[in-house]
Amino acid sequence: MSASCPPPSGKKAVRSSTTLYFPSADGKLILPEVRNIAYAQVSPIEYLYTLLEELGKGASMPLCMETFPAPLEYIEEMPEIVRTEDGYLAIELCFDRQLEEEILRCGMTLDVYLAMLSDTLMGFVPGVEGLKMSIGEHELKTLSKEQTCDGREIAFEHGLATRASFSGYVGAPVTLYVMQGEGLAAVQHVMQQSLENQARARLEALIALDGTDAFALPRGLTPADILAVHTGTDVIAVNLSGAFCEAMKALSPAQERACVYAMVNTLTQGREASRVQFFFEGEQVSSLTGELEMRGAFVRNPGMVVN
Repeated sequence: MSASCPPPSGKKAVRSSTTLYFPSADGKLILPEVRNIAYAQVSPIEYLYTLLEELGKGASMPLCMETFPAPLEYIEEMPEIVRTEDGYLAIELCFDRQLEEEILRCGMTLDVYLAMLSDTLMGFVPGVEGLKMSIGEHELKTLSKEQTCDGREIAFEHGLATRASFSGYVGAPVTLYVMQGEGLAAVQHVMQQSLENQARARLEALIALDGTDAFALPRGLTPADILAVHTGTDVIAVNLSGAFCEAMKALSPAQERACVYAMVNTLTQGREASRVQFFFEGEQVSSLTGELEMRGAFVRNPGMVVN
């Protein structure tokens, strides 16, 4: 995702297309949203205040979190652009200690909130090299395992949060297919932007639907049941575990058909490859429930999609 370009200097008031980032609905990633924003004057501090205000308005996209703490409502001291003791130009944000409690109450962790701030502000405010942040009297130079969504520790180089500090946090919407009646329904799902076109990641996203109301694959599978995936020019070859095979044999014929084409349509969405070939433990099988011929390759079937 390319950074927004700030407007040229020398004008008193401007409008500019700006990329903002907001937490995804599950609170694990951030999603970009482009807005045409009016800036009262051309200056880094004006951009800073305006962007913080815009973040406080929330996202308009349905895949984003509906409500989260508005940054300016938890600011203890007015934001500034400062020179650190090490000589770096930084945005200084001092938050009230209640902010972290509100972040957790909304269903996300501190790292996602800071990723939202870092990617939005550093993508537009010119010249700054990082964000110097504190919550209460505690300066944020590291994040503990409890403060991150994946349980890892993050250390900010030179004590400044940057876009690089949160590499991999930007998400992208992908289309998955799930069973609906006798056909399939297309649903939107968010995954890491760097993984959106990876076939394995798409299958793992279908597996992750286990425990939801949507049915796409048999229950109880894990990513370890995807043994290998190879994406060719025309055919995507998928090698699945023996446990995956047995789980599909336990399905009804209608569920088996939905399961197969949920994978086929999900894997071929937006790709040149339009066919999927299935293997189980490296071998093709003739049939699972006795209804579908599993040998050969399955062609993408948009006719099964009912919505």
